[in-house]
Amino acid sequence: MPDEVIYCARHQNVPTNLFCGKCEKPICPKCSVSGPVGQRCRECAKGPKVGAYEVPWYTYAVAAVISAAAGILAGRIINFVGFLVIFVAPIVGGFIGQIVFLAANRKRGRGLAYVAGGGIVLGALLGLFFTGFSPLYLVFLGIYVVMAAPAAYWRLM
Repeated sequence: MPDEVIYCARHQNVPTNLFCGKCEKPICPKCSVSGPVGQRCRECAKGPKVGAYEVPWYTYAVAAVISAAAGILAGRIINFVGFLVIFVAPIVGGFIGQIVFLAANRKRGRGLAYVAGGGIVLGALLGLFFTGFSPLYLVFLGIYVVMAAPAAYWRLM
């Protein structure tokens, strides 16, 4: 009595003896993905989506407005404390990142990091209309962005 021939679920004409380690669907070597405990089909290998990285569009808008307002405030701090801002900028930058993180309902992602950094730059450039320009302004604005963007993305603090 001959054995029954099993075909790949995706490629109907390819015989196989390989099954997905999770859902037990027959798969051919072209469809298989190496997983931590064996071969998986492409659907099972993707894994679940993480909710913290699913950011709705309106969250980006809220983060942009808040980081722009924080950028204006950061520009005022630069003009107020002068050169001492080198000690204040990393703290304020991380604080801005935390504010964006909390305003985004504890969501995170690369897009929010870009919005946090871009909003600070935009707000600081808008703040130039209210205050005068100084060379230190650009240097310390960079420190704000470097500290705020990762804090919004990875929540470092």
